[in-house]
Amino acid sequence: MAPNTGGPAFPIPNLQHDPDFNGMSLRDYFAASAMSALLVNGDYERHQHAAEACYLIADAMLAARQAPVSQPGIPGELYKLSIDELYELSIDELGLPVRVVNSLRIIEVRTVSELLKYPASELLKLPRLGRESLQAIKDALAVRGLRLKG
Repeated sequence: MAPNTGGPAFPIPNLQHDPDFNGMSLRDYFAASAMSALLVNGDYERHQHAAEACYLIADAMLAARQAPVSQPGIPGELYKLSIDELYELSIDELGLPVRVVNSLRIIEVRTVSELLKYPASELLKLPRLGRESLQAIKDALAVRGLRLKG
């Protein structure tokens, strides 16, 4: 059985030489990227097996691309949640540092929907909540496809 190539990586036909040739397959591109990472990081001592390992990585990447995702950019366990369920998530479930959660509790923010009511400028006025903490909040929301207002 022929492996899933993922189709052309850069689908621009080379009409001068062979009209059926679309260039490198996506599988080849993924394998080449994996090989580059292995060699740059020095993670591979047995180079004779490196290509085989890189194609296994490429096949895994192609398989992952086939996995159902209803909302791009949202981790696997979260993509199944409806927007209402996302809004009702407790801020404790966002993976924020304890000091950030404690700062949000000062203004009685307990859920994502309550958090989304505040612009970044207002959150920065909270005690012990600086730019780094604000970035942690933004990142936690962004992973779920959400962002602060304003």
